[in-house]
Amino acid sequence: MTLQYSDIQGVLNKVFQEPLSDLIARSNPMLRALTKRAVASDAIYIKTRMSSDHGQGAIADGSAVTIAGNEQSNYVGGSLPWATYISKFSIPKRLLSQTASNPGVLGRLLQSEIEVAAQDLADKIASDLWAGSITNGLVGMQAAINDNNTYAGIDRTQAANANWRSVVVDANNAEISTALLYQLDAAFFNRNRYGFLERPNLFTGMTSAAFLAKYAALLTDVNIATTSGTVPAIQANALNRGMLADFGSLIGFMGIPFVRNANVTIPASDTAGTARLYILDPSHWYLATLSPSPEAAVHQALGGQTAPVVDGIRAEIEVLGNTGEVVNGYVKTYIQLVCTDPAKGGTVLKNIDVS
Repeated sequence: MTLQYSDIQGVLNKVFQEPLSDLIARSNPMLRALTKRAVASDAIYIKTRMSSDHGQGAIADGSAVTIAGNEQSNYVGGSLPWATYISKFSIPKRLLSQTASNPGVLGRLLQSEIEVAAQDLADKIASDLWAGSITNGLVGMQAAINDNNTYAGIDRTQAANANWRSVVVDANNAEISTALLYQLDAAFFNRNRYGFLERPNLFTGMTSAAFLAKYAALLTDVNIATTSGTVPAIQANALNRGMLADFGSLIGFMGIPFVRNANVTIPASDTAGTARLYILDPSHWYLATLSPSPEAAVHQALGGQTAPVVDGIRAEIEVLGNTGEVVNGYVKTYIQLVCTDPAKGGTVLKNIDVS
């Protein structure tokens, strides 16, 4: 019996499509934390309100209400392309010959290799999610949390699109301090009318290992002898050097924990030897995964945020043709990181000295 490549592909997708979808989504902390939505349209469409004017205000009792005709919200439509990701594997033809009479056995024999390929794919996607724009169309965190570029086709350098800008504060190569963090909080508050103090449970701080390696030491290396053991001296150190622990043993600010992530790297535009601190509200983010649906027109008209929430990232297995003594294949997925509201979705303190 000759085993056709289409048979192999069919068996592998039948056996592994659902487990791989869950595996890719959960094998990396970044992907595990993101909400996933199954979007079916040709691109990921975002419909956002930039401004509104409804003639709001007090009126005298019994007065007439006149309508000018322009009392409405101003919506702007943006879109993001799909990004294709693959992770390749090879199948020795000798192995195929051994299982030619039982395609179901083939899936179990290849399970380990395909799962490792999926895990490697997850790590690569998670790393790219922190970058700017990737050549395959992925638009990452650095591009979304910004205030002077174009995101989802919306130019936020234009005054009319000011509500599409993220809050960005430049530390200018200074050490972290409570003053800088309060400045970040004040800027976010002025934009959104709430800040870290009002809703600390919404936010998570994400930063690099270098940031925590330097500033965690400030929590434990205060020399009481040099400060004469006085509380005022320790408080002064906190203000001048930026001691950040104000709850438990965690490093954070106003109840927001700072979590280190190996993928939080700085772009070339930042000062060398510095780090970034992102403070994100995950409720304004999701990872779109391309999935067939009869509601594609709804996703396009009303935005990808109307798409259903799913547990995993849809993945497929492709088996290529014969190449010598191996049959090659790959795991593939179509995804995009989406921020539905960059003004509320997060803020960044950049160029923090970690030298």
